[in-house]
Amino acid sequence: MGGPGDLEAIDDATEGSVPGFGSRPPGWVFHAVLLSVILGCWYLASDVLVDLALLAIAALCVAAVVITWFVRAFLFIRHRPRVGSAWVLLLAPAMAALFVLALTSDIPLRARFAVSQSAFEEFVSQRSTPFETYLPAKHVGLYTVRGIDKAGSGWLLTTSRGGIFTDGGFAYFPDGVPPDLSGYRLQHLNGPWWEWTYTD
Repeated sequence: MGGPGDLEAIDDATEGSVPGFGSRPPGWVFHAVLLSVILGCWYLASDVLVDLALLAIAALCVAAVVITWFVRAFLFIRHRPRVGSAWVLLLAPAMAALFVLALTSDIPLRARFAVSQSAFEEFVSQRSTPFETYLPAKHVGLYTVRGIDKAGSGWLLTTSRGGIFTDGGFAYFPDGVPPDLSGYRLQHLNGPWWEWTYTD
């Protein structure tokens, strides 16, 4: 039978062979959660205006992911990891940096609108009443049109309501931007299509 020294040796070997939570870098579960948060934020950013409640939820999720990453990274570095395994720490910042780059270039909204543009073009081609200002909410492409107003020879399509005094959506101006749009903030998308917001 082995003595106490043998038992201590077995304990030391077992402790060295089973890495603890703090000795491991963020794994696939963490990065799957991070990807889910990024996709959720991508969807929010693909609309003209963001609902404040959804924005608050997204901010809490982002904060939780960031705090978790810093804690895991700190504990991992404290265990002096091998250089070959430390690259995993760069994956989450790289994913976040790519998303921020896409966000600053307005890629989420432009990509979603590009997929929906043909549906919007068909929708405006069916508008025959020159003074039509209301219609039931209707899915057009990947958006929901909640209202429509005539503007010059084009249309203002409301897809977002960010608050009591703020609306937003897309505008179709085949003959250029009308001069009587004071209070509207316009950003060109492509061709006759614009993104608009209006605040009372």
